[in-house]
Amino acid sequence: MFDNRVAGNIADDLLMASVAYALEHFDPPLLVVLGHERCGAVTAAIDALTGPGPGPGYAGTLVRHLRPAVEAVLGRPGDLVANVVRANIALQIRRLHSSPPIAGRVQTGRLHVTGAVYDLDTGEVPFL
Repeated sequence: MFDNRVAGNIADDLLMASVAYALEHFDPPLLVVLGHERCGAVTAAIDALTGPGPGPGYAGTLVRHLRPAVEAVLGRPGDLVANVVRANIALQIRRLHSSPPIAGRVQTGRLHVTGAVYDLDTGEVPFL
């Protein structure tokens, strides 16, 4: 297992480079974008986008990256944070698929990219 942990699961250039390194050196068959319930980064982004605005510096960077996931589910029924967590997982998977090393391996069947949500209360990890 090669673990990359980033607040909000943001697939930015640095994370993409780290994943590309792991693919090149370890050739894993599976890449999982793992969100978790009650995510603080997602909650902060929701608060910033539905309230007074993002905070300064790094908080603003998280909000900018999470904005598409928040906007995709605003107004949908259900728990907003849970909906954004799932929407963000899907968004980050799409971003990962835009990376040539990942896309190439997916196309040839050498890699499967999927998402899951860690349940903080039960420890269960249902795949999406």
